[in-house]
Amino acid sequence: MLGAGGVAFAAVAVAAPARLPAAAVALWLVTTVAVSRPLYFATDAVALGGVVGLAVAIRGEPVPFAPTATLVLVGTLALGQALRRDRAGLVRAVGGVEQADAVLVDLRERARSHAGLSELPAGWHVESDLRPAHGETFGGDFLVAALRDGGRLDLALVDVSGKGGAAGGRALLFTGAFGALLETLPRAEFLSAANRYVLRHGGEEGFATAVHASVDLAAGTYAVSVAGHPPPALFRAGSGRWELVDGASGPLLGVVPDAGYGECRGRLAPGDALLLYTDGMVESPRLDVVRGIDRLLGFADPVVSRGTSGGAALIVEASRAAESDDGALVVIRRTLT
Repeated sequence: MLGAGGVAFAAVAVAAPARLPAAAVALWLVTTVAVSRPLYFATDAVALGGVVGLAVAIRGEPVPFAPTATLVLVGTLALGQALRRDRAGLVRAVGGVEQADAVLVDLRERARSHAGLSELPAGWHVESDLRPAHGETFGGDFLVAALRDGGRLDLALVDVSGKGGAAGGRALLFTGAFGALLETLPRAEFLSAANRYVLRHGGEEGFATAVHASVDLAAGTYAVSVAGHPPPALFRAGSGRWELVDGASGPLLGVVPDAGYGECRGRLAPGDALLLYTDGMVESPRLDVVRGIDRLLGFADPVVSRGTSGGAALIVEASRAAESDDGALVVIRRTLT
């Protein structure tokens, strides 16, 4: 969107400079809609300014004062709005910026507690790594987990729409609700209930994707359900091969009322592992999803096959994910001993 806006503005600057005031307003409106964080807004503003400057240099005539002033004025107003809007609602609700930050930190710690697991039975190991885009404090990916009575481990890896801080607020609000649903509902009802919750509370852009895995820690059997999410990957220690757990995908959360979600079942033998991940781990401007999954499994293979400690973080580091989008990865491994 930003690239198209810059090209269009440059074309106007060369072909019809008299229309620059209107084009300047349109360009800044496009930029404001497309960019959600002030730092990125300023960076894109500089880049677009370079495009405009090049167009003016090609024409060989200076830009009139009126369109230049309009561009600066509208840009300043838009940047000020971007600087305020991320926490504006929360600041109004709790009474100040410091209080808002404290609330966000408290919500983040609560979210982390929902992703924590009590000590697992011998023979099982779970690791996770969640990284917001561009190193921000909050991101749109989150994990909730519960160790149910009877020795069943339930996990849900969720990716809310958007990325970085803009998505982080919705993710923090969803975490508590999803954690409660995971702990109280039968396995087969979790995604349907999560879908209803997002429909009620997600807002206009509140859709999400999710993968839900339920593992019987005594028998090693598992059931996986997917809501618009990349398919989990299964590592077979006996053959040393990976396979995708596909065929249980249902619609995104928060889009289709009364959506149904199937499940794929299987068994983890000693040495096997189940890999859950979000699309930030496998999608990029240079890769489609299929190639992205192959690339991720290439990084995961030596780590998972050797049972390396801290494997989730090592895989994320090696793949250099979460640089332009939120990324999250979970490894559920049945150990050999």
